[in-house]
Amino acid sequence: MADLKQVVVTTGATVTFEKLIKETLDLDFLNLLIELGFNSMVVQFGKKIEAKELILKLLPFEQYSETKSSTSDYIIKGEFKNLKLKCIPFDTDLIGNYICNSAMVISHAGTGSIMDTLRTNDKIKLVVMVNESLLDNHQRETADAFESLGVLKSVCGKERIIDVVRGLEPNFPNGKLPSPNGRIIGQIIREELFD
Repeated sequence: MADLKQVVVTTGATVTFEKLIKETLDLDFLNLLIELGFNSMVVQFGKKIEAKELILKLLPFEQYSETKSSTSDYIIKGEFKNLKLKCIPFDTDLIGNYICNSAMVISHAGTGSIMDTLRTNDKIKLVVMVNESLLDNHQRETADAFESLGVLKSVCGKERIIDVVRGLEPNFPNGKLPSPNGRIIGQIIREELFD
């Protein structure tokens, strides 16, 4: 069996980011992943019923199986050429079960998803898509800030994920975020209360 080269797509647990799902399940994009040597793709699409309907409509194969796991309500599995696809609404341990074993993560530009991915390991290529339909543009600011550090590439506006992924440098990314220091909050509270 060939070595696993996996990409994970995540839209977050609550709001399904349809543009992200549509671009990553596009046949041209799936063919690019195969060309780049990927053989596994996990798509985490959110818990809404409409999200599952969208996934089933976009899947590039007619035959699929649906199973359950201990960390996800259901898993939709299928294969496109030699790319195994696994679609899940949510996984309570997405990082441990999928992201930590991945070569690339394509995510919405939420701060939590970005930081969790960047703390996993320094070999993961992270591409984030800004959801411009949100009320304020905090995702754009967040994506720009992390991109300026050289740890991710962002997709915004009329840019397409396929173009950004095709243009990734072999030595990208440039580093990993350190683990959070839980003592900082205690220190701030002490300073505020006693100074």
